[in-house]
Amino acid sequence: MRFSSEASANANRSTHFLCPKFSSLALISKLRMNKKQFLALCALFSFVLHANAVKVVFRLDDPTVQYDSVHNRLLQLFIDKGVPLSIATIPCSKDEIPYEINDSSYWRLLNASNIEIALHGLTHEDINRQGEFGGLSSDETNRRFKKGMQILRRHFDKPINTFIPPFNAINASFPENLESNGLQILSADMFRSVPCKSNVQYYPETLGHLMEQKGIWDAAKESILKSKEKNAICVVMFHAYDLQDSTAWQQLENLLELCCNNKKVELYTFRFLYNSGEHSDWLRYRANQLSSG
Repeated sequence: MRFSSEASANANRSTHFLCPKFSSLALISKLRMNKKQFLALCALFSFVLHANAVKVVFRLDDPTVQYDSVHNRLLQLFIDKGVPLSIATIPCSKDEIPYEINDSSYWRLLNASNIEIALHGLTHEDINRQGEFGGLSSDETNRRFKKGMQILRRHFDKPINTFIPPFNAINASFPENLESNGLQILSADMFRSVPCKSNVQYYPETLGHLMEQKGIWDAAKESILKSKEKNAICVVMFHAYDLQDSTAWQQLENLLELCCNNKKVELYTFRFLYNSGEHSDWLRYRANQLSSG
């Protein structure tokens, strides 16, 4: 496993991969190349090394900033294991009353360096059975994005670049409104149509029908271990209700251990994945839709 926190870490890993016993300067001298050539060689080795890895993002949906015992336990587990986690965070109640921090220890967990805070709608309503956003106008979509971002930015100093729509439902105005609100990343599912060309990066949840057939943790394990695609990205979406008994908790812990001990697995948040240069634009998203049927 490689815990990938920033894009710049790739070059450092490449240096150690080339020859752990020498420093970078010693390597440059020994290989008789200038610094520019050396960095190019590092980038090449980094590309080869990372191209064969399965890049995994764990996505936890539906927490708020208010304390919840299951979410608290989950955060502590991921932090203890050193595994990155993207949290789809709901800013408001259905009456648009902002959730407020009510537990300082839980808030500190949310601010850990391996935890990404993502915007998860404004109120998480299912409006006319189209999710929160499926049937909304562009203006109302923009209002909800803007208010949600203002609330989360009031609670957190860390960057918020990712939007995860409630019920994975989107509408045609998403690309424009995401970009205008500083949201570069969208994680819905594999079956929503992409409205148009944009600079938004799409990292959909990838377990899909396999999750329905095998259950979430077995589906995630199979998806990660059996992936044969180069530059494969596996997004494991889950909720607190997926952990209703000790067996489920043990399955999750086993999955995290598997990822941590597997050299062919790299662990990211959506933001770290984007910053690493592993982009997934609308063309890649559409190609994956077609290939997945």
